[in-house]
Amino acid sequence: MSTMTNQDIEMWMRFTESSRFQWRSDPIFESRGEYMFFYGGSKVGVYMHIDKTGTMTLGEYQDAVPHIGDALFCAHGEVPYRSQDEAFQHAVTIGGCRFLKDMVTIH
Repeated sequence: MSTMTNQDIEMWMRFTESSRFQWRSDPIFESRGEYMFFYGGSKVGVYMHIDKTGTMTLGEYQDAVPHIGDALFCAHGEVPYRSQDEAFQHAVTIGGCRFLKDMVTIH
């Protein structure tokens, strides 16, 4: 198990805080074949999580320091879709134009 350096922690805090005004996708979840989209910064925000089976969980988070994986999550709903692609299509509908723009814009 590797330990995060102070530089790693600072990088993750900047990354998480950058979601304050734009949707972000966490690359750690992506590396596991899942998706975690979040908006709101490091203190409080909203999220959409899509697991490998296509189930989407929607909710709020708080205290995402240094990164979203450390947040306290409060799920408000879970919807099973036939695939991740179908769940992502619904994420775009839920998140609207802002979500779509943020997902295709290179950060």
